[in-house]
This record gives sequence, structure tokens and C-alpha cells, in this order.
Amino acid sequence: MSEIYASLHTHTEESVNDSPCSLKELVERAKEMDCKALALTNHGTMVGIYEFYKLCKANNIKPIIGTEAYVMDEDYGFPFRAHLILLAMDNEGYHAIAHAVSESNGNLVKGFPCMTKKMLKKWFGKGSEGHGHVIATSACVQGVIAAEVLKSTYYSNYKAKNPLSADIELKDEFTTACNVAIDYQNLFGKDNFYMELQYHGIEIEAKAMPVLVEIANKLDIPLCASNDSHYARNSEEDVLRRNITTGLRYDKAVWRGIEQSDRELYLKSDDELKSALLEILPEVVVNSAMLGIRDIADRCNWEDVKEEHYPKYISNSGRNAEEYLEALCRANIPRLYPDWDDEKEAEFLRQFNVIKTMGFCDYLCIVADYIEYGKAAGRFNSPEEIKEIFKTPDKIFDAKVLNAYADKHNLIGLGVGPGRGSAAGSLVCYLAGITTSIDPLKFGLLPERFLNPDRVSMPN
Repeated sequence: MSEIYASLHTHTEESVNDSPCSLKELVERAKEMDCKALALTNHGTMVGIYEFYKLCKANNIKPIIGTEAYVMDEDYGFPFRAHLILLAMDNEGYHAIAHAVSESNGNLVKGFPCMTKKMLKKWFGKGSEGHGHVIATSACVQGVIAAEVLKSTYYSNYKAKNPLSADIELKDEFTTACNVAIDYQNLFGKDNFYMELQYHGIEIEAKAMPVLVEIANKLDIPLCASNDSHYARNSEEDVLRRNITTGLRYDKAVWRGIEQSDRELYLKSDDELKSALLEILPEVVVNSAMLGIRDIADRCNWEDVKEEHYPKYISNSGRNAEEYLEALCRANIPRLYPDWDDEKEAEFLRQFNVIKTMGFCDYLCIVADYIEYGKAAGRFNSPEEIKEIFKTPDKIFDAKVLNAYADKHNLIGLGVGPGRGSAAGSLVCYLAGITTSIDPLKFGLLPERFLNPDRVSMPN
């Protein structure tokens, strides 16, 4: 039979130079196989998740959002990118994975976005945003646990390519692998870390997988099965496409030929997956791992909730957005309204309270901030000129520093326009410097066009 309950380890073309499979191809094939749930686990990225989500929903397949992270352990002894599957159980888990992936993309190692143990603890450890909301699996034969089981093999390969590198002491691989597995159990939660079992006909898989089972039994780690899917169909065309894709990884295109294991990286049915694992593992183990697929798929229930989300404004003084916005407006009153009176004060408070009640103080503070910076930066000829003069980010992005320099050297520049749309009717926007040149009180402009309690759309 060609049916599949779920695939938990699945790559598409966003796994650059590793998979040629489009999201559409993947979901279409999954639907043909009556797939109930499908995970997207591209290398070091979450690009494409919304298109994937919509395609799955349209085809009555549960989408599972995740990634296959690269993990660089400083204590490993030599450079090695271990793999780790991360799957979102819910919205908190999704956000934690997204944050971790974003941070890893700021830590590129030879072009690969790598997570560190510190990052993993920050986003998934006890007390973190993602703890208890993410399921992690040990991934493939290069996974975080298999990397310890096969450390001598991987070190031999590394040493052959780097003969002048310092020698390292290889400790007992089984004991070290157990200790690392315990660390991951503690990191994600005992019931949220699974030992992933795969077999694609690779010799080191046959060596590592039984050891992973032994570790799982020793530490009471649940099992799950997967096929490391990189293309949708078991066809010669898809195998060829994938090998051409992987040949583009290098500075010069390299054709390495097609091996039998290359023919195993398609979306397998449950029967095919089970049959492959039975070649190297006992039936009772394989059955347990197959049940693990259902367990994980049933526990991952992230939904794309349509909500408005806005960033929080943090002032240098530590004041919250409401306090900062009011202070900013009041600082400009003497300059803009020398004749300020009780009537104007009452109108200001009325408008400010509407903005505060509707939760838009952070929004306006951020707009005021980038307009202030735009005015300052606009006095210079180019961003390159600003970087050349001020050198460091703390000065480059400080509007006061830029204005002081521009005043001293009589720089005029292009400036920023007076504002547009209904914001021109807001006294708060005028006092905050968001709109300029147009006095809303003088011209009798209506602030209700900008924002009022009955308006459900964003102010413009």
C-alpha cells in the first residue's frame, strides 16, 4: 500500500542545494498517499512555511511547522554541524523556533546558519518561551546523538581532510552519547525529545541506529521513525534532479554519481518505511518507532491565527510607550503652541486617551522615531557618507548625533515631507513630529478620521 500517516522529516527546495522538490510537488504527492500530517523541516530556515500551510490546509493535510537545525557544539572537539529536528506543538513553540532560526542566521559558519547550545537553552530550555511547546528529534545519521555514536568515524574523515589539525582524545562514545541525550531530554522536557530512526541503505546508519535504540531504552526516550525525504516520488527523474542539485554545493559543479542510498530519499509510505527499518532493527522496535510518528503528529497542532501583532517601543529612558509619547508631545508644545490653554489641553488629552485606549502608543512612538531619524539622515548626501563620518552603529542611528553634526556644518539635505492622509488631523501626531507644517487645530481638521473607537483598521 502507498498510504502514509505522517512524514516528520521532509525537505523542499528551500533546503538550498539539497532538495529540488517544490512545496506543490510535495503536498500533491502527500495527498495522493492519503497523508494525514506533513512536516516541513528545511535546513536552517523556515522560509515557505505560509505557502506550505495553505497548501496543506487546501488538501486536508495537517501542516506541521519546523526546521532541521544545524548545531555546532564547542565541546565536540572539532568542527561538526550536527542536525536536530524541531517541530512546533503550538503557537508558543512556533515563535520559539522562529526566534532560534533567526538568531542562528546571524551565526553563519561557512555559510550555514548554526545554533549553539547557548541559543538552544535560550529558546527551548526551562523557563524559556519554547520549553514544553516544541518536540525535538535526534534527526539523521548526522544528528546530535548519532554524531557522538559515530564520532571516531567523523573524526577520521575530518583528520584526513585536515592532517595538520590538533589531535583530540576520543572518549567512550556510548557514554558520551548517553550524556548528550540526557542533556537534550532536560532541555526540551523528558516527553518532548524523541530518538529518530532511519535507514536508507547507508553502512554507518546500520551501525548507528541499533546503538540509538540501546540509548533510548536505557534512558526511556520515545522512538520515532522517518525517511529523510528530499524529493516527492520514487522516480529516476527525481533522483537525477536531486543529484544535480547537490552537485551545485561546491565552488565548481561536481557530479558524484548516483548511489543506491540516493534512491531512498523520497516520500515513503508507511509500509516502505517499516520494511526499510526491519532490515537493521527488530520488529518490536520498528513498531514502536512507527507509533511514535502518530504520537508526534497528533501532538503538533499549530494554527496560523489571524491577529494583529505590533512591536513594543522601548525608550532609552526606560519609560513605557504611553509615558514617552505624552512626554514627547508636551516637549513640543511651547514651540508649536505658545498660546496653549485649557481648551487645547482638553483636546490633547481626549485624543491621547483614544490612542492609549486603543493600544497604538507603541505604534506612534515607532513611527515618530523613524521619522525623526529620516529627517536627520536626510540632511546627508548618502548612507555611505553617514557611515564614513560616524563609524559606529550607536552614532550612525542616533538622530541627535546626526542633527548636531548637520547643524555644525550647515547641512540642509532633502528632508522629510509634512505627512499625508488622515494623520494630518491628529494633534498627537502633530506634536510628536509625525506630521509637520499642517496645524490640525488651526485648520479644524478632524482627528476621528485618523483614529476613533469605532475604527477597526490600522491608522494610516
